[in-house]
Amino acid sequence: MTYGIRRPRSQRPDASLSRVKVAIAVTDDACAHIDEVAAACRRLGLEHTSTLAGVGVLLGSVELADLPKLRTLPRVAAVEIKRQTRICALAVRRAAQDRAAALVASR
Repeated sequence: MTYGIRRPRSQRPDASLSRVKVAIAVTDDACAHIDEVAAACRRLGLEHTSTLAGVGVLLGSVELADLPKLRTLPRVAAVEIKRQTRICALAVRRAAQDRAAALVASR
């Protein structure tokens, strides 16, 4: 362990267990003030990574325990957790092999 060097939360060993990626939709009337909403979300624990001002969405990550706080902000319309779908690499490899075998067989 190295002392004196502080890693960002997202790079700490236990970060993946307690942090989730989120998309925060702001209300229609708050789109003009999205930077203020982003600042309020950061004060409540959001690690803000991107702003999609045209559609009124903030992207980032947050501790699971902080989700309810974000949802109570007055200009926040919704907080959605990013869900990941993972495809098993072995299944993809087998499918590619099956396609290659079928192609060879058809010649």
